[in-house]
Amino acid sequence: MSPDLTRKELYELVWTKPRSQIARQLGVSDVWIGKMCRRKNVPAPPPGYWANLAAGSRRRRKYVKPLLPYTVVERIEEEHQELAAGFAGFDPNDFGQP
Repeated sequence: MSPDLTRKELYELVWTKPRSQIARQLGVSDVWIGKMCRRKNVPAPPPGYWANLAAGSRRRRKYVKPLLPYTVVERIEEEHQELAAGFAGFDPNDFGQP
């Protein structure tokens, strides 16, 4: 079974739970989660991230959640979807619409 996750969904999952918990939840291995992160260019927590949180120690710079990088294609697709949502109910053949 290979769940179909978007980059954003995978990003949020990886930064909210350890890979082993995500793997159990999705029915895959934790190695598969790591491979999907690399394939989809999703920044994952470094080794020791969850142990550091569990210990309650001071947050170090290497343990700060980075922003999800976007490619130009992804930005264009998102903007297109937002614009298309604004045209919901628009009929190009109805000339009576403003």
